[in-house]
Amino acid sequence: MNIKNNELEICRAYSEFYKKIKDTILVKENIDLSKTDVTEAVLIRMFTYYVNQEINKIILGKGRMQSASDFFVETILYYLHKVLDDKLTIYSERTISKGFMPDISIWKDSECIAIIECKTQLGYNRSGYLEQHLQRKRLLQQIFPNANSYLLVMTNKNWGKNNGFTQQDRIECPNELFSLCRSWPSQVDTTNIVNYIQDRFEDLLMKFSFENIKQND
Repeated sequence: MNIKNNELEICRAYSEFYKKIKDTILVKENIDLSKTDVTEAVLIRMFTYYVNQEINKIILGKGRMQSASDFFVETILYYLHKVLDDKLTIYSERTISKGFMPDISIWKDSECIAIIECKTQLGYNRSGYLEQHLQRKRLLQQIFPNANSYLLVMTNKNWGKNNGFTQQDRIECPNELFSLCRSWPSQVDTTNIVNYIQDRFEDLLMKFSFENIKQND
């Protein structure tokens, strides 16, 4: 196999992943949000990403693996599209005001009802994440007073003494802070994922159920 054909084979395999995303993203699933299936699915995808990035890092002799932040946002976007009602519109990095482009914003008609900031971990900002979250919420509610702001973190590791959000954090920002996994996704046993879950993604998704939104109108 020559180098060009080898590259074509690699690209076909790469394209197949995105074709699968395209073919399945708008297929609504009958998901029971009282369970943990969506959270487990997110962690399986992140497990796959980290494991393969670690292999890639070793093969190429890289000092560190490619950042997972965009991949995490895309994974969350994928499951929001699969679960949320078609009456809602989901955007990534849509401008709400000058310099304010949340990772994810959720809209009903012309009204932003929520934003979600996604982080793989908070080790880089151990002491400032809560104030930043509150600042985003203030900026959002200056324009959309009934909207809410959420902070969604992939793992507890490398911040908060590896325990995630403190009890005081959750008191100050009730039902706004979510940390999905107690471990790095690459260290998760994919046959027993439920034992690694800290906060269920489903609890955040339920806030956008059409019944809840109608009640808040």
